[in-house]
Amino acid sequence: MIDDLLTMSEIIQCVADMRTQDV
Repeated sequence: MIDDLLTMSEIIQCVADMRTQDV
């Protein structure tokens, strides 16, 4: 379950990075 949380956190960070670049 911890792995899932880490994965979600990584995905959120990746999406945030992409959104920041887009903006």
